[in-house]
Amino acid sequence: LCPGRAGSTTTTTTTTTTTTTTTTTLASSGLTPVGFMERCQHEEGWAYVLDYSDDRNKNDVPDQRETIAAGFANSNAFFVGNAKLEKMSIKEAQICALASGDRLEDGSCNWNCIDLPDPDAKGFDLPECDTCTGLSSGMKRFIALFSGQASGDSSDQKYIEALPTGHFQGSSKTWSCRSPQAGLSMPHYPGSDWCRIYSEGCDSSWHIQSYGVALWIKQRGFTEVGWWPSWPANFCGSQPFDVDTFQIRVKVVE
Repeated sequence: LCPGRAGSTTTTTTTTTTTTTTTTTLASSGLTPVGFMERCQHEEGWAYVLDYSDDRNKNDVPDQRETIAAGFANSNAFFVGNAKLEKMSIKEAQICALASGDRLEDGSCNWNCIDLPDPDAKGFDLPECDTCTGLSSGMKRFIALFSGQASGDSSDQKYIEALPTGHFQGSSKTWSCRSPQAGLSMPHYPGSDWCRIYSEGCDSSWHIQSYGVALWIKQRGFTEVGWWPSWPANFCGSQPFDVDTFQIRVKVVE
């Protein structure tokens, strides 16, 4: 079943050997669309296929899976689309959660990037995605699901176990809450997280289990990227910063 719908509380953030193989960098990939305003850093050496820089006063990400699959762009968010994704030979991929209101000494957003495991190699049971039929690998379908394309009815939810985790810079905070209470309701492997990917029938596209980072394409208020709300209140305590940006980046072998 779908979880109860989250409340619509809005948080305001401050934005202030020799080989012929080559790896495509961001500069040469040409994937970042004209008109997109880069709020949090795009690191050199990666091609960014998705950046959802959530403006809590706007609907930044389309509500329709088909629109996301086709690719879209505006000043705050973009996804390259499944057709461009399919043309890539992906060497590695990462998902990144960032907090634009918590700046590091170099001015960059506080960040936490983790390697995206290869679902084919791991044997992940991915949820239904009827817009993913043209994608030829589990990794590409996994990326599409993280963009907000999960389909099916409300019973088609999948837990992706042992997703790698990491820490935000200068913090012990990971992608999930990891409270003692959460540990009773959902086990964790050491150094890992669980990702719960929801079907089209639910409000959330995915979230990191135990009240962690989440994506709602059908907004919670105008919140589309953020921490999962605590039920009951203060279940996880106060969050040290507001995660408001989600990115997917890849390295592509030509």
